[in-house]
Amino acid sequence: MSMEENKAIVRRFLEEYWTKRNVGILEELYEPSYFEKGGRRGIEQAKQGHQAILDANADVGIDIHEVIAEGNKVVAFFTRHGVLEKQLGPFPPSNEPWKWVGVGIFYIEDGKIVNSWGLSDWMGLYKQSGVTPSLGQLGVRVWNEG
Repeated sequence: MSMEENKAIVRRFLEEYWTKRNVGILEELYEPSYFEKGGRRGIEQAKQGHQAILDANADVGIDIHEVIAEGNKVVAFFTRHGVLEKQLGPFPPSNEPWKWVGVGIFYIEDGKIVNSWGLSDWMGLYKQSGVTPSLGQLGVRVWNEG
């Protein structure tokens, strides 16, 4: 597939999932053996994680700022937004708008997303929610050297 076709796949995933709340898009665009680097494995785990976000939020959407491709890699820079109505992990319902900036790297093979990884502004999300995170919640490892 061309780089433009790969970009269209990622753009379609982000828009369908975030704006149209279509979790079923995962079955169409993800390879069955899909995995997130350092996280979920398989479409079902991905669907559960994505559905939890959608179930806790109203007015979920995404603003895609940039999509860049090289070979089978597609990088997307975006801002997700919504209104948290239900508890989601450490985040209490606030019924206030939130924004969450992120970058995702998606790997495409034969028209399917085979794996991905990303970086999100977790600290900004914690700040908006009024929650003080622990180092573990931020993914920080504290090394004890004796």
